[in-house]
Order: sequence, then C-alpha cells, then structure tokens
Amino acid sequence: VIIATGERVRFTNHSSAHRPINSAPFPAHSGCPPINDVALLTPGQSRETGVLSLTGACGFHDHLTEGSPTFSGLILVGTSDPTDAPPIGY
Repeated sequence: VIIATGERVRFTNHSSAHRPINSAPFPAHSGCPPINDVALLTPGQSRETGVLSLTGACGFHDHLTEGSPTFSGLILVGTSDPTDAPPIGY
C-alpha cells in the first residue's frame, strides 16, 4: 500500500486465526515502530498503526508466520519505490 507521510494504515483481520502484526525486521520489530501499535488482531478485529511520519518502505509481518509471503508486506510511506530504505529516526 502507498500512503502519504503522516498517515496511518488500518489492518483488518478477515481470517479465523489470531494475527499479531509487527514491524520488520524480525525479531527486533524496530524498522517502523508505529506499525507495532496494531499488535494482536483477533478474528474480525481492526486497528490502525500509529502515525507513519517518516518517508521510506516499512515492512510488516504476522509474527506467528514470519517468512510467509501471505502474511507480510510493505507500506510505502511518501514513496512509490519499494526499494527505498526503511525510515531512520523513529
């Protein structure tokens, strides 16, 4: 997903499993800490990230399925280039 700097992203769990959403990289979860605000989503639950205030590519994953492409992705903050480095300075 591509968003403007300063926006949030809403995650919704449409599965029947619990989904703990964390920022990359694993296991530090330090690349884009506002993603960690989503935390654990139970089935049907929805929650927003914190404000993504720095420009760059923010990776995220379901902590229980680390490495699965089905449950990971990128939020492009203020960029359309997925190769942009993650923000520095959160």
